Amino acid sequence: MRPPRQDQVPGCHRGRRLRGARAVVKRHLHPRGGLRDALEAHGRVHLQGLGLVISYFVTVGNYDYGFYWYFYLDGKIELECKATGIVFSSGRPEGEYDLDGASPGRAVPPALVLYSAGREVPRRRARGTASAISPENPVGNAFKRVLTRLERESDNKLGRAWLVASSEKEPSELAHGLRAVPEGAPLLLADDDSSINMRVQYTTKHLWVTQYARDEIWAAGYTPNRHPGQVGLPSYAKETGRSTARTS
Repeated sequence: MRPPRQDQVPGCHRGRRLRGARAVVKRHLHPRGGLRDALEAHGRVHLQGLGLVISYFVTVGNYDYGFYWYFYLDGKIELECKATGIVFSSGRPEGEYDLDGASPGRAVPPALVLYSAGREVPRRRARGTASAISPENPVGNAFKRVLTRLERESDNKLGRAWLVASSEKEPSELAHGLRAVPEGAPLLLADDDSSINMRVQYTTKHLWVTQYARDEIWAAGYTPNRHPGQVGLPSYAKETGRSTARTS
């Protein structure tokens, strides 16, 4: 595997290297603090929820992608991704492409930006389980959450919340895990037979659950612009067929 370029790897502010960083790029990483919320406000002591914000930008083509990591005193971690840059504009006769018009005689094509985030769940216990929290409404006037174990690698087509947790519970009888909630955002807005759909098949589902493999960390494959398609996450799930139940 080739090492990443220096301008694509976060380094550290003022020349100090962050643990896990493979390059030092001073201009790309900006740690700072800020007041985000209150940890405690109902007693004699008022604790401010200070947080550390680490941000950096990656330029791809005509877009600048900003990544903001928020670290809070209560242990919460947030990642915010922003897309900005200079859009491609073109001249158009007046009256055409009204929906894409930025000004009279000028049009800006719409763009769909989809992010892929991978999460390697730490092995706190000997075994792990991926479950889906699905709504159940048997009579049409109520709903509740039901845990359903997924026995095979699968994808998500419904508006579900996902819980990846250990199959062994703590003394409190509550399993600790990672809960992923997909937002009401569209998937890839492209025809099924289009070349872009073939190359980024992972964007056709909200969630993919697979066993960890060191050479299977690229959602769209290692070279998405050089292959005809059908690689990445769909191939990882299809070719291996490994069970996600009782994962160790």
